[in-house]
Amino acid sequence: MKFLNSIYWRKIILVMFIALLLRFYKITNPLTDAYHARQTQTAMVTRNILRDNFKFWMTRLDVFGPNPGYIILEFPIINIITAFIYLFTGINEIVGRIIAVIFSISAIPFIYLFGKNILNERIAFFATLIYTFLPASIYFGRTFMPEAPLMFFSISSIYFVYKWLDKKRKRDFLYATIFTAFCYLAKATSLFYMSFLFFCLFLIKEKKFWKQKNFYLFFILSLFPIFLWTIHSDKVNRTYNVGHTWDNLWLYGSLQLRLSKHFYLTLADHIFKAILTPIGSLLFILGMLLKPKNKSEYILHLWVIFVFLSFFILAGGQGHYYYQLPLILPAIFFISKSINFAITPELRDFWGKYIDFKIFKIIILFLFIAYLILYWIFFSDAYDISKRIPYHLEAARIISKFTPSDAIILVADFQNSLPTDLLYYADRKGWGISFDKPTDEIIQELENKIKQGANYLAVVSSYRHSLKEFYYKDDLYWQIKRKFKTLRIGKGYHIFVLQ
Repeated sequence: MKFLNSIYWRKIILVMFIALLLRFYKITNPLTDAYHARQTQTAMVTRNILRDNFKFWMTRLDVFGPNPGYIILEFPIINIITAFIYLFTGINEIVGRIIAVIFSISAIPFIYLFGKNILNERIAFFATLIYTFLPASIYFGRTFMPEAPLMFFSISSIYFVYKWLDKKRKRDFLYATIFTAFCYLAKATSLFYMSFLFFCLFLIKEKKFWKQKNFYLFFILSLFPIFLWTIHSDKVNRTYNVGHTWDNLWLYGSLQLRLSKHFYLTLADHIFKAILTPIGSLLFILGMLLKPKNKSEYILHLWVIFVFLSFFILAGGQGHYYYQLPLILPAIFFISKSINFAITPELRDFWGKYIDFKIFKIIILFLFIAYLILYWIFFSDAYDISKRIPYHLEAARIISKFTPSDAIILVADFQNSLPTDLLYYADRKGWGISFDKPTDEIIQELENKIKQGANYLAVVSSYRHSLKEFYYKDDLYWQIKRKFKTLRIGKGYHIFVLQ
């Protein structure tokens, strides 16, 4: 293979291997680390795809009681691949994490190729290193969520679009269309920045692009699959009363949210502290200020602008770190530009007048290693499976062992989160019930759910709310205790038999 003769490609293979090792850290953990609810939701959909003989167009969640639970979310790319491998391995959510890792490290060659075309080989190589070592990239690159496929299809699609516009080859047009379509399908939120980015890429690379039929053909063909999927999901979600596809108003947020100081402080905190890290954020800003050497570099600036616009449009989702992940891809090129600028011969000669450059490089290396270690310690909290829902696995084991397979479980908490964690590991259907309201309303809802088929009630401690809140909330505990007998009680859970 000729490409292996390139010293950079040999380095890229080494970088991919390092990225693989970093993303395999604690990969055998259960899905109870950071963003456990989103991960178990993905795992639950995947398991049901397998059990429904790969009817991926009618995905199900087990959080709607005895009902079928049909709900259409994003196109289940990672779910389908994982469910297929389940045919050979059996159901094991670690497979889903491995698939996520493969998507994550597969983005590295495309980062290099795109960076080499827009900038140069050295900056492109630096970008692969930054992507490999960014803590957020590492963690979310091994979570059982759609984020890793989204990152892969985002960078691969923009590379193929750029290559097609540059070379005018039919095969590149085909690749550009296919990868872009999958980018939109991976998460429809990518429409808010990738579609505008492609339009601007045409604007930069092509004169009178509006007169070219391929321009229209590309957008029609790449948007058609997500258009069909949206219509289908809207129909299914309306039919089964789980909401209109575009009625997820929490995701878009309110005008009041966009005008609040808290929204912008949260966004800045997430980006500065976790997504890019403090040093990465400063280098990113410096890179944005460096003058582009050719007009193609402006696509990177536009990319950043459109990603930030998507943050503003999808204001309600910005409380979750993974909604800022799309910023990583354009940011790594600006960070790399800053590093490349810092080691230019002119600057090296300037600093050489005041310091020994060899000693300076050793100091910088040690500081970088110390920074990585400190940030690894900071981010290690995300991998802690005992901090967020420490008792859910044990409660799920009890439910799985002592209840019939068709039992309907009510999972209580003091929030309004979906009970995917406990129901996934218990392998039961059920509902969530919030205890964050007056006792009379809770008892009324409990009785309604019993009429609808609920058999058991599980009250489980989480990292935000302990079981003591249940015991000391007015007379809620005593009312439930008088009416229903206890199945099992443990340090962090209490399971009742309802009927």
